[in-house]
Amino acid sequence: MIKNERQYQVTTAAVARFEQALADLRNRDVTAEGIHPRIARAQIEGVESQLDDLRRELREYESLREGVFPLDELDRVHDIPNLLIKARIAQRLTQKQLADRTGLHEQQIQKYEATDYDSASLARIQLVAGALRKSQDEKAKATA
Repeated sequence: MIKNERQYQVTTAAVARFEQALADLRNRDVTAEGIHPRIARAQIEGVESQLDDLRRELREYESLREGVFPLDELDRVHDIPNLLIKARIAQRLTQKQLADRTGLHEQQIQKYEATDYDSASLARIQLVAGALRKSQDEKAKATA
């Protein structure tokens, strides 16, 4: 995700370099260079994929700069504490088990949940969410 004008400029320059690289790849004589056609195609597809990703990031940033963003998406932030608690319960994890998975103390998880994660930093919320996601992924693999 492009986060500022400097990154936008860097990405724009990268797009130009990738476009030139792609043109060079398409115009080379792979037979004369002794490159297998599959390898040549894979190289072109790799550059095309990177170029597509960069262009997508540029379009997103340009759209955001023009004010296109559904502000109601910010309401999701208010749901995070309940989602974390519900995910723990749905996975049949105790607060102690979640604490063990995150490396936190059980009392810290208890405090976070009692206060709807009001004192938790974003990094801690991400830690808890990551532990819950990992737990869910492990259970899905076990039942597959």
